[in-house]
Amino acid sequence: MSPFAHFLHNLRMARKIRQVDLAEMMGYDQSYVSALEVGLKTPPTKEFVEKLIHVLDMTPEQAQEARDEASASQRKWVLDASIPQDAYRMVKAMHDRVGRLHPQQISLICSILEMSDTMPERPPEQLRRLPRRKPTEEATM
Repeated sequence: MSPFAHFLHNLRMARKIRQVDLAEMMGYDQSYVSALEVGLKTPPTKEFVEKLIHVLDMTPEQAQEARDEASASQRKWVLDASIPQDAYRMVKAMHDRVGRLHPQQISLICSILEMSDTMPERPPEQLRRLPRRKPTEEATM
C-alpha cells in the first residue's frame, strides 16, 4: 500500500466518512477514491490532493502531510542526466531489490540517506570528451 493510500484510509476512518460520501463531496467517482485508497491508482493528481485539503478543511500540518504522502507515492522517477554513473547503478540495484528488502534494511538505507544531508555536496562528475577528429586536410596518409 502506498503512503498516500494509507494516509487517505486513516484520514477517512478518523473522520468517519464513507468512501461514497467523500467522493460525492469532492466530485469524484467512488471507484476512484477506492482505487486510491487500496493503492491501485497512485499517485493522486495534485488537483485531487488540493481538493481533499479544501473539502476536509485540513490544518496546514495535515495539508502538508497529504502533499508529502502523495509525493512519496510516486511509482516512476526520472533521473537527472547529470548524476554520476555509480548513482545510476545504485538506483538500478535498488529497483531490482526494493520488493525484497527487509524492514531493517529499509530503515538502515533511510538512515544513510538522512546522514547524507549533513555531508558536503559531491563535486559534479566531469564528462569525458572523445578526442576530436582531425579534419581531412590535416590527417597524414
